[in-house]
Amino acid sequence: VRAEANDIESHADELQRGGAVVVIAEDEDSGRKAAEALSGRDLDVALLDGGMDAWDDEDFKTEPSGDPDEDAPVEPDAAR
Repeated sequence: VRAEANDIESHADELQRGGAVVVIAEDEDSGRKAAEALSGRDLDVALLDGGMDAWDDEDFKTEPSGDPDEDAPVEPDAAR
C-alpha cells in the first residue's frame, strides 16, 4: 500500500491482519510516525532504518517508476 504519512491510518484496513509490513518513508522520522500509526493493529511492523534518504545515500537500486502496477515487470537494468 502506498500512502502519504498523514493518511496512513485510512489505508490500514487494506493490510492483511497478522501480516508483515515494512514502512519505507522519505526519512526515518516520517517512517517512525507511520509505523506508530500502524502499531496495535495486529501487524508485524518494521521500519527501514534511515528511510529512503539513507537508501539513496548507499546508492541502492530503486525502481524506475514511483508506483508501478502490481504485475508490471521491473527491468533490473532500468533501475539506478
